[in-house]
Amino acid sequence: MSTEDPVGRLSARLFTLLLYCLPAILALALILVGYKLRTDAVVAEIAFHVDAVHAAGGTAASAVDDLLTESSSFKQIRGALERREALQRELGGEVLPDVDVRATVRGIWLRNSVIIALLVLLPYYILGRHLAVARNLPLSLAERRGITQRSWWVKFLVGLVMATGWLYVLNPLGRGATTVAEFLVSIDLGQTDTLPLFIEPTGEIPVTVAGFLGWYLHLLSYFFLKLSHDDVVSARVYGFLFRKFLFVYGISLLLSAVPLATAGQMALFVFFIGYFPLSAISLIKEAGVKAAQGMQPEPGALSELPGIGRMQILRLEEEGVESISSLAYANLDELRMNMPAMASLVDFWVDVAQLYTIVGDEQYAKLEGLCASASHFVAMADDAAFLEAVTSRGVGDPAEIVALLRRTFGSRLNMLQE
Repeated sequence: MSTEDPVGRLSARLFTLLLYCLPAILALALILVGYKLRTDAVVAEIAFHVDAVHAAGGTAASAVDDLLTESSSFKQIRGALERREALQRELGGEVLPDVDVRATVRGIWLRNSVIIALLVLLPYYILGRHLAVARNLPLSLAERRGITQRSWWVKFLVGLVMATGWLYVLNPLGRGATTVAEFLVSIDLGQTDTLPLFIEPTGEIPVTVAGFLGWYLHLLSYFFLKLSHDDVVSARVYGFLFRKFLFVYGISLLLSAVPLATAGQMALFVFFIGYFPLSAISLIKEAGVKAAQGMQPEPGALSELPGIGRMQILRLEEEGVESISSLAYANLDELRMNMPAMASLVDFWVDVAQLYTIVGDEQYAKLEGLCASASHFVAMADDAAFLEAVTSRGVGDPAEIVALLRRTFGSRLNMLQE
């Protein structure tokens, strides 16, 4: 009978999940504390304006304006309070509750903070929970906790990007101005509160916001895709996504400064660049090469590998492998560890890449149907019929190719032959 403590095991798995999400939690805390400090400053400003309106009492409006001539927010607050008083008169003198500035603005901050926290923690929870509780991962709890420490600072940076991005999606006019605007909506009973709050007074989504939203939606869908493949071991995805965010943000800044189209068209274009950031560069590059070479694939591209799909290409790019030659020299043990669900495919692709790298694109094409991988080529080195076929196809001297394979890849080639 098992002596395992279910409660203790559950606690250990929850602690693993907490460790995985810790970088995002700390990033959230940093952003939300700054948001709270700015909100407190806005509370003091709003309260000052509200007190000025009440102190004016029956004083003429011009006299009130003299108190704060340059304050547009003061005029907005006064207008909102006057509309409340007008509504009160329409209701036959029924007294409307006084405005509790602190409670109202605190509620705005709390609502926005909860939304930001949920949106930032969701991606980490998706992968972290599976890493902590999945039974089909051949990993001990200690090994799972070790994985939570990988790429810690990069995970923190990605959490910081998400928290900052959502902060300004919910506060499009800036933290202070948007808080004032939301406060006015909350006290002005003649207006309708629409959420999410107006993105801009013009109603147009800024290009940088569109790029962030596209990037975040891609991140979320990509994490769900990794979850469906039990691909939660490697933490390199955070570094990959952070680099792609910098790419998307750079494109957003560039296009926002170039009046080539309407703001709406630019925003839509950048949104789709953000939504497909992992493949945007490679797709553009492949399309350009194909156009220049009459629709022929680029020599050495990962798409040349047999049986590989777009998802597998993106997954290899996530591990820093962007071409067949880089795959040939990649750390095989690390790839196996980070891609356990594709371990057998990784072995085969590395094997193919080693032969491809030694003989070259044109010569490898001549081996089609005869030999696909380095280990196969070395294993057939004593087969006279095979050697004659290689020679007849003009691939080169088989003995020299075998020597190059062994000298270049050494023990890594032996690992594949085992």
